[in-house]
Amino acid sequence: MACRKRPRSVFNVYCQEGSGVSQLSRLSSTAAGRRLLDRAGLLPPGERVGTGPYGELEEQALLSDEAARKIIVYPLPKNTDPERDEGRRAARAVALARQHQQDEGAVYVDAARYPRRRNAFVAVVVRATTGELLTASTVRAQTAGQAEEVAIALAMGLPGTRTVLSDSKSAIKNFARGTIWQGTERLMRSIEATWAAQGAAAGPTIALKWFPAHMGRQLAPDIENRNAEADVAARDLITCRTATVRPSETSGEDQKEDFEPLTDYDDFSLT
Repeated sequence: MACRKRPRSVFNVYCQEGSGVSQLSRLSSTAAGRRLLDRAGLLPPGERVGTGPYGELEEQALLSDEAARKIIVYPLPKNTDPERDEGRRAARAVALARQHQQDEGAVYVDAARYPRRRNAFVAVVVRATTGELLTASTVRAQTAGQAEEVAIALAMGLPGTRTVLSDSKSAIKNFARGTIWQGTERLMRSIEATWAAQGAAAGPTIALKWFPAHMGRQLAPDIENRNAEADVAARDLITCRTATVRPSETSGEDQKEDFEPLTDYDDFSLT
């Protein structure tokens, strides 16, 4: 009696497919892995560099390998809804603020949109120890998330920065995935050149952490909320005519869009 070929197990096929999906998932969770998948053409349309959720073209670019090695992105926490998880958010804010309140290498960043100006924002960086405004600049961007990315890059360009705290999950997620806005990528290239010139490229890494927004000015009797101070600094700059960071020269509905995107480290206006 002839032996019949045993049919391939559906379970084995399922396991093999699941293993492949698991490997793709692991690779897509890191910047280096996403670069490999992109070169192999294995990223789905919504994940591909330069495309949006439905494959539409967007101004995105890959973070360089040098920057990806330099920047350590801390995982974003789960269950941080402003209404359901207020206690968790408050606890995280207090813990981070206390950890960095005497850390000279830590800074907070934020961005705010100019009123009555389409696609115009200001990005700011403040010192974690005192709330002092370290630097700020205007930027033309399509979304607040892009401006928040610029604020993060701006902080990384400051000498001595070791930790950047931002309340923008989308900006942090983009740095973690290694896919950032083109304007941010151009700025990062300029910063990388500065790192190389200063011999800092191989130096200490820079940590990027998420800090809960809208937690009030005072987190505890002995802890001030520097993230809130960054927000106040940004909003002051978009309304104050005497600000030192390239303020608007006109007012009203007929304002010209005279803001240029940040593409060079020398464009920064230091305060």
